[in-house]
Amino acid sequence: MGRDVDRKRPSIRPGWLNPLGLFLAALLLRAGTLVLRPFNGLYGQDPYFYDGLARDLWAAAVGGGPLPRTPWPVGYPLMVAAALPLTGFASSAGQWVSLAAGAVMAPLVYLLAYELLVSKDRPGAEARRTGLVAGALTAVSGQLLQSSVVAMSDAPALCWVTLSAWALARYARRPRAVWLAAAGFGLTWGAITRWEYVLLALPFAAFAVRRLRGRQRWRHWAAALLVGLLILAPQLLLLSRRPLTVRSDGWSLRNAVRSEFVTGAGFDRYTWPTGLFYVKPIVSPGYLLPLFTPALVLGAVVTLRRRWWDVTLLLGGWGAVMYAALAGLPFQSFRYALAYLPPVMILTALGLRRAVAGMGRRWRGVARGVVALGIAATAGWGGYRTDQLIRAWQADKAVVRWALGQLPADATLLSHGLTLIAQHESSLEILDLYEVTPDDLKALTSDGRPDYVLVDPQFVEEQWAGRAPSENLRWLRDGPGLERLAARGRYTLFQVRRFRR
Repeated sequence: MGRDVDRKRPSIRPGWLNPLGLFLAALLLRAGTLVLRPFNGLYGQDPYFYDGLARDLWAAAVGGGPLPRTPWPVGYPLMVAAALPLTGFASSAGQWVSLAAGAVMAPLVYLLAYELLVSKDRPGAEARRTGLVAGALTAVSGQLLQSSVVAMSDAPALCWVTLSAWALARYARRPRAVWLAAAGFGLTWGAITRWEYVLLALPFAAFAVRRLRGRQRWRHWAAALLVGLLILAPQLLLLSRRPLTVRSDGWSLRNAVRSEFVTGAGFDRYTWPTGLFYVKPIVSPGYLLPLFTPALVLGAVVTLRRRWWDVTLLLGGWGAVMYAALAGLPFQSFRYALAYLPPVMILTALGLRRAVAGMGRRWRGVARGVVALGIAATAGWGGYRTDQLIRAWQADKAVVRWALGQLPADATLLSHGLTLIAQHESSLEILDLYEVTPDDLKALTSDGRPDYVLVDPQFVEEQWAGRAPSENLRWLRDGPGLERLAARGRYTLFQVRRFRR
């Protein structure tokens, strides 16, 4: 009798081998990518800034140096600073933080899906299967893979807010203070890693408030707020040294229907209006293979028809708030859509499970094979796109080394686009055309030292028309004069003729 009862009782444990397997698979995919394509994660502008800020924070903590003055969120630099001694203070410290966060995302999405669905329908086994599909889709997501090998804050920030969502879902089943405190910790750290995640306080708080009953629960809420404030303290300290400035080219509802913008980063003309651009991830193999998009719609319909309001509030609210935040921006970046990756993957997995369950036994095997092939295709696409990014980094680095190899030891190099790579590769004086003024250029070109310019002329003149990089390049061309020495790819190396008083 006892055995029969145990056999019929559904398991409500998440099956810890599943998240462990997802983590190892995601980690192997990322580490294997770096083995095949060595890369230190410093691609673009921001990674160099994060690396420098992390080293300044480490120096302030250990050597008693001054705290850096920055309006940037410091969650990611603090993590990189903690990782610096573990990597021998290598420039790849930020990359390893991103890689670890990207690998952890797959098991976190699994656990979040499980906690949300375990009490809804056929608890235990069905929730584990849905979570396994959601975790697998997350592990192979092309954009998340790419963000996992770049020293940027995207993957770590997403990891923290997903941890917060899981803790909230856990709190819904087991209302203990530790889970709500963990949710406050994760959300706050995610917000001080990328500012936009502060908006998730709206759906997350609404989800938590629905479960507050009596004095005990309000004490839980107070504990979560206290933890959040403690995590926020370092950020407030740094902001007190250099307050956050609000840009005039910020969020606007009108931006959702526009495709041309002039911002502090110059002029941009996009193919799609911003509102449509941030819908693309649900039909892009970089996020969700178009084959799976109907399953996303089905998953959303299931939650609404079955009145799973808590699932709708957490996942739907998450996706809606983040989409609205992105759709009103005056610029477009495919990686920003990572902000709503977990809700998309969980609802898609739910839809796939429902679709397969509704098929006859003969077709279920075929459907499962198609899903497996789709996951494999997503992984292949992600590897291809990551390889393209690393090749672009290698090409930029090769251009910088080529140009530096032609300069005398006392030269000054002016650049834009490749400035930070050049500064990282050389001890020469290297300045950015964005940061100098005509007076600076006049003094520089009359000091008797040789001066050179390395730029993509077409990019500078079109992207930065009327702005410092373009105006400074024109001043050099029309004033002292530029002598074209050589070109490599899109970049041209010029020598500045000496300015005459």
